[in-house]
Amino acid sequence: MFTAIMMAAAVQAVATDEFPKQAYVMVQCVAGPNETVSDCRVLEVSHPGQGLEDAAIAMVRRGRIGQSNGVAVGQTFRIKIAFRLADEDDETPPPKSIGGEATPSSN
Repeated sequence: MFTAIMMAAAVQAVATDEFPKQAYVMVQCVAGPNETVSDCRVLEVSHPGQGLEDAAIAMVRRGRIGQSNGVAVGQTFRIKIAFRLADEDDETPPPKSIGGEATPSSN
């Protein structure tokens, strides 16, 4: 299973009430040799223009994908990266993973 975690921090230039509390980006990539990832592109984003697209692609590119994840070399796969902005007074630790499995796609 390919899981990802991304916790967004409040950006000084953007007021917290303007930044989404929860958001997601659906990314499609190609599994490369040696568990690498290439040719990533954004398929869907819940809150465009917040910079989440680049963050999601960067996360997926740093990950490892391969046969153990059910994705063969050269196969296209999709993964949904979820983002959550914690409140300043929220002392709850972040979950161990947010996101999902890499799903092989037919295109």
